[in-house]
Amino acid sequence: LTVREVTAVKNGTVQALTFGTDYMVSADELTLTQAGLERFRKSNGYVEFSVTLSNDSVYTLVVDYISG
Repeated sequence: LTVREVTAVKNGTVQALTFGTDYMVSADELTLTQAGLERFRKSNGYVEFSVTLSNDSVYTLVVDYISG
């Protein structure tokens, strides 16, 4: 399986993340980059990243941004 698309909602609109800038893929691992995490940062909130694979299955990764 391969990653076909990674998206997240920002300001009420679904936006695609950019491979190589916002996320990387190697073997069986998906890594969100600092740029990708910062692009969708919410103060004291969480963001749902949706990952669509080549077989059309969709997984959701929830990132909770905590101020510290």
